[in-house]
Amino acid sequence: MLLVLSVFFSPKDWAEESDAAHAKFFVSESYHLTCTNNGKLTNTLETGYRSSVPFSQLLPVLYVYIQKEGVKLLTSWTIIPSIIGTIPHEVGRLSRLCILYLAENNFSGVIPTNLSGCSNLKEVYIHANMLAGSIPKEMSLLSKLAGLVIGDNKLTGGIPPFLGNITSMERFYATRNPLGGSIPDTLGHWKSLTAFGAGLCNLYGSIPPSIFNLSLLVNFCSSENHLTGSLPSEIGNQLPKLEWLQLWGNELTDVLQPSISNCSKLGCLEMADDIRFVDSLKNCSKLARLELNNCNLIGVLPSSIGNLVVLNTLVLRANRFKGKIPTTIGKLQKLQYLGLDGNQFSGPISNTIGNLSLLTKLFLYSNKLECHIPSSLGNCKELNGVALRYNRLTRKIPEQLLQLPSLTNFLDLRSNSLSGSIPSEVKDLKMLSYLDLSYNKLLRRIGVFQGIIPISILNLRGNQFQGIIPSSLSSLEGLGFFDISHNNLSGKIPQFYFGLARLLGKDINQNSSTRVKGTIGYAPPVWYWERYDKLWDIYSFGILLLEVMTRKKATNNMFYDGLSLHKFSYMALLDHVIDVIDDDAIVLQCTEANAKKVEECLAAIIRIGVSCFVDSPPQRMKIEIVVNELQRILDVLQNI
Repeated sequence: MLLVLSVFFSPKDWAEESDAAHAKFFVSESYHLTCTNNGKLTNTLETGYRSSVPFSQLLPVLYVYIQKEGVKLLTSWTIIPSIIGTIPHEVGRLSRLCILYLAENNFSGVIPTNLSGCSNLKEVYIHANMLAGSIPKEMSLLSKLAGLVIGDNKLTGGIPPFLGNITSMERFYATRNPLGGSIPDTLGHWKSLTAFGAGLCNLYGSIPPSIFNLSLLVNFCSSENHLTGSLPSEIGNQLPKLEWLQLWGNELTDVLQPSISNCSKLGCLEMADDIRFVDSLKNCSKLARLELNNCNLIGVLPSSIGNLVVLNTLVLRANRFKGKIPTTIGKLQKLQYLGLDGNQFSGPISNTIGNLSLLTKLFLYSNKLECHIPSSLGNCKELNGVALRYNRLTRKIPEQLLQLPSLTNFLDLRSNSLSGSIPSEVKDLKMLSYLDLSYNKLLRRIGVFQGIIPISILNLRGNQFQGIIPSSLSSLEGLGFFDISHNNLSGKIPQFYFGLARLLGKDINQNSSTRVKGTIGYAPPVWYWERYDKLWDIYSFGILLLEVMTRKKATNNMFYDGLSLHKFSYMALLDHVIDVIDDDAIVLQCTEANAKKVEECLAAIIRIGVSCFVDSPPQRMKIEIVVNELQRILDVLQNI
C-alpha cells in the first residue's frame, strides 16, 4: 500500500515533472498527477495546480486513484486554489477523513448533505468560496467536529439550533454570510468553545445567556449585525479567559460592564458605549488593541487612558470627543497606531506625543486642533504616516518632522493655516510617496522638492507660493498627481516623464489654474498603502461597476452621513439585491424558470464591485479572480 506524502495537480508541460509520473498518473491532455515520497509516513493527500479546472473533472480520477492505492490512509485532504464547480457528493465516502480544507476556491452550490458520511471529521474549512443555501441538518451528525469555518460565502438560513448537538465544537467562524436569524440558545452546549465569529451575518435579537456560560471562550466576534439587549453584569467573571471581544456596529446597550476589568487577558476590545468604560479597564493589563469607531461616544477623553500602557493600537475614530487630547497619551510608549480622527478635539497637540517612540501611524485629521505642530514628533523615529488635515493648526511646519527618514508613506497637512516657507529639510524625505500641503498659507518658492524621486502625489494647491515654476520639478519621475493651482506662480510647467503628469505642459501666467486632474470620488484613500500603483485601478473599477449596475454615481447626493455607494450595494446583497439593479443594466428575456439564475448573476456582479471597492488593498478582490468570475457569469447568462 502506497504511503502518500503529496499529490500535486499541475500542467503537463512543467519542466520539473517526470515522464514516468506523467505516464502513471495521466489525467488528460493538459493535466497530470505526480507523486512524491520522501520515506516519511504520512496520511495526508494534497492537490494543487496552476490554473482553474472543474472539480468534477478532477475528483473522479483522484477518487479512483485513492481507492486503488488505499483510501483508508486518507486523513487530511487539502485543495489548493482555485477549483471551480460544486463540492461533489463523493467526498462523503471518505469515512476516515479528519480534516477537509477547501477554502479560498471558487466552489458554488451547496454544502453536500452526505458530508455526514465523514464520521471522523474534526475540522472543516470551506470559507472564501461562493457556497449558497443553508447549513444542512446532517452536519449535526459529525460528533467529533471541533472546527467549522464557513465564512465569506453566501449561506443563508441562520445559524441552525441543531449545531448545538455537536458538543465537541471548539471553533466556529461564519463571518460575512447573509445568514440572518438569531444566535441560538443551543450553542450553549458547546462547553469546549474557544472562538466564535459571526460578524456581518445579518443577525438579529439578543445574545443568549447560555453563551456567557462558556467559560473557555477566548475570542467572541459578532460585529456589524443587528444585535439588541445588553451584556450580563458579571461578564468579566463568567468569561475569565476572554482575549478578543468585538461587538461594535450593533444596537446593544450596557456593553461595557465594570466586571470587564476582571478579563485580565483581554487583548482586543471593539465595542460601543459611553466614555466611562476607560476606568473599568484598569485591570486589563494585557489589553493591546482598543478600537471604538463610530460609536457616538460623547465627552472628554479621560486621562486614565494613559493607564493602558500595553496598548499598541488605539483607534477612537468618528465619535464626538471634545476638549483636549489628554497629555497622558504620552505614557502609552508601546503605541504603534493612533487614530483619533473624526472627532471634535480642540486645543494644542501635546508635546508628550513625542514620547511615543514606536509610533508608525498618526491620524488626528478632522478635528479642531489648534496652535503648532509639536516639534517633538521628530522623536518618533518609526513614524511613516501622518495625517493632520482639516484642523486649525498654525505657524511653520517643524523641520524636525521633515528630518524623519522613516516618513515614507504619507504626510497630509491639508486645510490648516500653516504659514512660512516650506523648510528645506523636505528634500531629506527621500522615500516619501504622498505629500499634501494644499489650502494653507505657505509662502515663497517651491523649488525644494528635488530629490524626492518616489513621490507620486504632490498637492500644493491653494497657498501663496510665488515666482517661476522651477524646472527641477521634472526630476520627480514617479509623480502621478501634481497640483499647483490657485497660487501666484508663473512660467512654463516642466514636462514629466510618465503617468498622468504628462498632461502638464502648457505655459501658465500668474492668474491661471493648471494641474493634473485626478478624478475625485474614484481614487482610493492613498494613505492606506505604501505606493501609488495598479491597486488604484481595481478600486476604481469596483466603483464603475457598481455605478453601471445601480445607475447611481458614487458622488450622488443620496450618499451622505455614513451611507456610500459601497455600503448601499453591500446592504442590498443581504436580501434585496434585485431592488438596486438598474432596469437597463442588463437586457434578458427573463422567464419564471430562469429568474433565479439571473438574480444570482446580478448579485455576483454586485459582489465583485463591492469586493473591489474597499479601502484596504489586501482586502480587494484580485484582478485574476475578477476576470474569472465575470467570465463565469457571462457563460451562465449566455446559456439562459
